[in-house]
Amino acid sequence: MKLRNGLVAAQRVLLVVVGLSLLNGCQDESVSGDQAEKQSEDSHSSAIPVETMTLKSEPIYQQYQFTGVARASQQAVIRTQISGRIETLSVQLGQEMKKGELIAELHNPEAAPAAQSARVRWQQLNVQLEQQQRDFDRIEALYEGGQASRQEFEQSRTALNSAKDTALAAENDYLKASGLNNERIIRAPFSGVVTAIISDIGEVVSPGQALVEMAALAEAELEITVPSQLARAIEVGQKVEISVPLNMQSDSQAQTLTAKVKEVSPYRDLGALPTVVLALANVPVGETVEAILSVPNGNGWVLPVTAIVKRGSGAVVYKRNQDGHVTAIPVEPGSPHGTDMQVTGQLNEGDEVVVLGGHRLFDGANVQVVP
Repeated sequence: MKLRNGLVAAQRVLLVVVGLSLLNGCQDESVSGDQAEKQSEDSHSSAIPVETMTLKSEPIYQQYQFTGVARASQQAVIRTQISGRIETLSVQLGQEMKKGELIAELHNPEAAPAAQSARVRWQQLNVQLEQQQRDFDRIEALYEGGQASRQEFEQSRTALNSAKDTALAAENDYLKASGLNNERIIRAPFSGVVTAIISDIGEVVSPGQALVEMAALAEAELEITVPSQLARAIEVGQKVEISVPLNMQSDSQAQTLTAKVKEVSPYRDLGALPTVVLALANVPVGETVEAILSVPNGNGWVLPVTAIVKRGSGAVVYKRNQDGHVTAIPVEPGSPHGTDMQVTGQLNEGDEVVVLGGHRLFDGANVQVVP
């Protein structure tokens, strides 16, 4: 009886042990599954959210910056065509003038009489020409009617042609004398401002002597001196970005303007550097202008400035690999393009690079691309 009771007790203990083992096994499997799920969540949550873009090769440009002062595109030195004494000078320094307004008047005692004499002679020869034409018409009618000889007809025609030549020469003399007389009155050849007064009232001047200097204000231009290599890469008509830095009083005025290359003069002066002339629009004469010339410099990469991360004394761009991790690629920043910048480095077309969120990255970091 005692033996039987002992066996029953042993069986009970064995069942308890087996039950505990099964319970522990189930608990272990549950814990293992929870840990795997937690690790997966931790791995997903540790990925740094970033925005990326795919690289595409684009032309890059080397930029050169120049500063100069805008000048009038049309300038002239007003000179006399005849000799005489300056009788009136109707301008002041800095005076704005319209085309055709009086600048000066000369006194020449010979110009007016010469023009009058040439006019009288021309009128007299015109009267003679009209008389000669009537004589020829009469002889021609008689000749056709058989009442005048061939010789009389030819003589009348020759006299008519000679009278025409003489009258034409007299007309030319009159126009020349009249033109010289009109040169006594000097007027503005275009609308502009007087920039210099060289002669004064009462001064006796000779043909070709300068009186005043004028500059048109309708259009300004900028002349800059550039290296020979740059001059060879610039073409007439090319657009150039400009700004007027010293005239800016607020951020709203600091806008980029556009100019055009008007002239490229590689050999203007022997031994001097080439010059480039820019046609400026909406820029007052006398303003300081900053011009940026862009020259093609092969192909490269243009990235948002947010993609370039400073590292030490250099800069890097983070390239996303297929496994979701990033690699830091050293780059050399180039010329800016608004909110973008040119870079050169060991990048290839089709590479996926981080453009936003790179400041939180490190080499080998796990990233998650977000829209």
